[in-house]
Amino acid sequence: MVRRKRVLGAAFAAATALTLTACGQSSGNEAPARLDPIKVAAILTTQSAGFGYPEMADAIKARAAAINAAGGIQGRTIEVTVCNDGVDATTAGQCARDAVAAGAVAVVGGITVEGDAITNALRPAGVAYITPTPLSRGDFTSPISFAIGGGSPVIYTGLGVTLVRDYTCEKIDTITSSGPGAQQTVGFVRAGIASAGSQLNGDHSISDVAIDFSAVVASVAGDGADCVALILPAEQAARAIPALRLGAPGIRIGAALASVTPDMMRVLQSQADNIALVDAYYPVTSDRPALKQFTAEMARYTPASVPDPLALQSWGAMNLLGKVLENIGAPITRASVLAELAHTGPIDSGVTDPELSFQTPNPSKDYPRVFNTGFLDIITRNSQYALVKPGFSDVAPVLKGL
Repeated sequence: MVRRKRVLGAAFAAATALTLTACGQSSGNEAPARLDPIKVAAILTTQSAGFGYPEMADAIKARAAAINAAGGIQGRTIEVTVCNDGVDATTAGQCARDAVAAGAVAVVGGITVEGDAITNALRPAGVAYITPTPLSRGDFTSPISFAIGGGSPVIYTGLGVTLVRDYTCEKIDTITSSGPGAQQTVGFVRAGIASAGSQLNGDHSISDVAIDFSAVVASVAGDGADCVALILPAEQAARAIPALRLGAPGIRIGAALASVTPDMMRVLQSQADNIALVDAYYPVTSDRPALKQFTAEMARYTPASVPDPLALQSWGAMNLLGKVLENIGAPITRASVLAELAHTGPIDSGVTDPELSFQTPNPSKDYPRVFNTGFLDIITRNSQYALVKPGFSDVAPVLKGL
């Protein structure tokens, strides 16, 4: 059980901030006039007893720093304040209330399972929540939630589709951790497989602290599976993949891209090749201009950083918010940001489907705030991500039936 973490600097103004101040015109010896910064909050899990993603916070700040260096928005800098929710609902809610009290016009997210607490605190104040990775019910349903990725419903439905459609898998098993939500995620894989004309062959669960995967691999092989979908965090996938290569070398492996990290590929080398991956985001190694921009900005802000898929997601969320702020002709307020997000046509975050629009909610009753229902087919080659084919595949019709 993850212990409650105290967020450093519980007051919003005392939390980690990125502030670069723009100068106005001055004359003589007068000090230059300063415009108030545009306040943005970042709420995510940067540290906890179980996991943390500080690189996602760094990516948000790196994008804001680049915007500020280019002159800011309407002559105003963006001030980012990061609050670590520590995988604790009470802390997450306080982070959101602190953001409201400090005057944040929007909140940018990252990986967090506390989306319910965050959206519940932000909604009464009308503060938009831009999340790259929806995980909680609030992310999927709250009217102030704007998800730029499709989360598990899209990724794992897409994984089921691609294993049948692109790799002609006939007997697909899943390996899942015993954590919360695992069986719901298996349901997404099952739905994707069924939509492609097949059915799930077997489902195998393992403790979320397991180290030895030999027994579960033997069970998968005993099922006669020709493919296996891993529904595991990267730490466990790093153990499952070598075990599968050793105990069931003929079985194709599929996973969400977040489960197979660049660091993992460098360590596992050839064992991590030819894994079928699915993601809503372009690979960090893509030659798209925005991906090169991401890499350069991260290198300037955190020189020791390695391009990371999760950092890319939060960078894209901040990039999208920056474009929204630029588009607002009226004063930049919570209300104008919310209206711009809700009523503007396609906004290109640079890292995912360029036709992303928040104008029309998803018809799925359980996932109305999943606007991006596209996924990319990706494969690992020589410790790199490679697109199998250009363009996004759409799972909207499948989600509608869930």
